[in-house]
Amino acid sequence: MISSLAGKGLGLAALSVPAIAALAKEMRRIPEKLKTIRKRLNLTPDQLAPRVGAKSGADILAYENNEGEVPVSVLWAYARSQAR
Repeated sequence: MISSLAGKGLGLAALSVPAIAALAKEMRRIPEKLKTIRKRLNLTPDQLAPRVGAKSGADILAYENNEGEVPVSVLWAYARSQAR
């Protein structure tokens, strides 16, 4: 995941090793956080998918199980749904 960010020109080379380690640790927690948000909303993966712009409940489960990258648009939608 870190290498994919570096490939997108996000300037990770300028970060210190501890900062990169902290970022990696937080990024590993994203799937867990997504599942927590869905459960707090009391929604099934199939119910959440259209609300966050995912193609299906299977995609939601894949994001929660760290199987593939979550599109930024979906992350923003999760954040907006949590704020409601």
